Amino acid sequence: MDDSLFQRIKIFEQKSSGKQKRLAQYFLSQFDEIPFRTVAEISNKAGVSDATVIRFSRTLGYEGFPQLREQFQRTILEKLSPSERFHRVIVFPDNFAELVSLVFETEVHNLRETEKGLEIDNILKIAECIIKAGRKYIVGLRASSGCAYLLGRFLTQILPNVITILDGDSRLFEGLRNIGKEDILVAISYPRYTKVTLEAVQFAIDRNATTVTITDSALSPSAQLSKYALIALSNSCNFANSYIGCLSLINLLVTLIIHMDKDHAEINLREWEKTIENFHFHYRNGIPSIQAIRRTT
Repeated sequence: MDDSLFQRIKIFEQKSSGKQKRLAQYFLSQFDEIPFRTVAEISNKAGVSDATVIRFSRTLGYEGFPQLREQFQRTILEKLSPSERFHRVIVFPDNFAELVSLVFETEVHNLRETEKGLEIDNILKIAECIIKAGRKYIVGLRASSGCAYLLGRFLTQILPNVITILDGDSRLFEGLRNIGKEDILVAISYPRYTKVTLEAVQFAIDRNATTVTITDSALSPSAQLSKYALIALSNSCNFANSYIGCLSLINLLVTLIIHMDKDHAEINLREWEKTIENFHFHYRNGIPSIQAIRRTT
């Protein structure tokens, strides 16, 4: 559980009496159940009114109970393993049509909330830092490696000196060994946060490089450590994180870089296309006939 939140509830419990104290005690003793309860369920189990639960949430600094519950959800999901999330978080609808709607509604919610929380000045500064950096290091491990790979690949096509690191062993620090004050590190980090990603960010900070984290919460370890953070929600209906918000931020970041540095982006893109063309990498002669396919199988 988030220590600061736990402390606030504990202090509130010590200073309160009656129903408020009883409710605080319920939150402290049953905190792992809070993410999966409604206001009505909590008020019933704690023996208080719905209004008491709402006032309690606001006293802790949240707009209402949904925001407090979301903080509990984020904290619990950070610590639960995939199998534990499967058994404790996932709620399957009664039919597949409802499941389809739930999945897409969750993804749309992630996108909307990501856009709503986006600070334009912040992402513009990040895009400018990436353009000006001598070397651009992209780090993403485990499930976050997919997003890191795409960001690295897109940047490689429009900018020089892009280094993508997807391995969390000694090769990570071997790849970062030359990072310095003229460079930038972009780390992608989602629950369950890997310790090595945090160590990579600290490694870059120690060498005076600019650091950026793309993550799900401003409270994530690497977000708190980095100079800049981009927040993209990762709520999901299954045991894994959703990365649609992260991918959308990556798309936005690359688009901004292209618009801010059009001339160099176009030159680099043309050189990249020319290099690929020399290897005749792409298929250009139309769709092969069924007969041709059969002859090659």
